Amino acid sequence: MLHETLPAAEESLSVHSELCRVLADTHRLRLVLLLARGERNVSSLCRELHLSQPRVSKYLAMLRRNHLAVTRRQGKEIFYSLTARVTAGMLTIDLPPCRLTLGGLDDGLSPQAQD
Repeated sequence: MLHETLPAAEESLSVHSELCRVLADTHRLRLVLLLARGERNVSSLCRELHLSQPRVSKYLAMLRRNHLAVTRRQGKEIFYSLTARVTAGMLTIDLPPCRLTLGGLDDGLSPQAQD
């Protein structure tokens, strides 16, 4: 019986491992946090992240390959947003001894209140 559940467990671990790899980069994590605020085009993301267009496009492609982001075309522009599975659960990863919940993180992008 245990042997039958191992492939499913291995698949789950593989998915989580890949997701952690995607989010392990500070820029990619900031990109996900920006997209959590709403749909953006590449130009907007480049300005907000202070990164080149090829680099942002590479990160977006990685998010799409891992089913974290989707696109919508409007004329010549392509807009990116997080997938429903990410926004619905706000991406909680709970694998002992680690826990990452993006929904409750201070993303560091909001202006801080002045004392």
